[in-house]
This record gives sequence, structure tokens and C-alpha cells, in this order.
Amino acid sequence: MKIRLPRLSGWALIALSLVAITWMAEPTRLPAVVAKLANIALAGVAAYWFDRAVFYYARPDRYLIDAEPPLSPHDKNNVMPGCEALFISACHRRDRIIGAAMLAVALGV
Repeated sequence: MKIRLPRLSGWALIALSLVAITWMAEPTRLPAVVAKLANIALAGVAAYWFDRAVFYYARPDRYLIDAEPPLSPHDKNNVMPGCEALFISACHRRDRIIGAAMLAVALGV
């Protein structure tokens, strides 16, 4: 049985690793930049999980057809008929939430 990690767990690990590198390095300009990038990456991960929790029933993958073998999520034929606008708006909503959180952290730190 193959264990699947949550989405973006790789990015979360990278961000936490950058925070650890910043903590171990001496306090110069480079660690400050690395820390800021780590905070921005963590904001993106947190915003993604926020979107999944708050809009549980309006996730973009809810509007895709279950196919065997799985189709690409970017294939326009993979969206359920009549749900194209819902799929697009769910994708745009998630993009805006993640982008706004990353921008807020980038400007506020």
C-alpha cells in the first residue's frame, strides 16, 4: 500500500527547511532573504489549506469527471458538462486567495 502525502507537503518541507537554514546561519542579509522567501512559501501553503477548509464543497476538483485512467486536470474535456463556469470560478477563487495571502506576507514582513 502506497502512502500519499498531502498536496504541497513538499513545498511546506522546503519552506521549513529554509527557516531552519536561516536559524542556523549568521544574521546577515542572505538569511533575511531566505527567511522572507520561506514565509511567503508558508503563506501559500496555509492559504491553500484555508481554501480547502472554507470552500470544501466548491473545490475545483469537484467539477472534474472521474475517469479511468485519470485525465489531466488541465484537459478541458475533463470538466463535467455544464460546470465549466463553476470550475473556472473555483480555480480563480483559489488563485486569488493564495496570491493575496502571499502578497500580504511579502509586504508585511
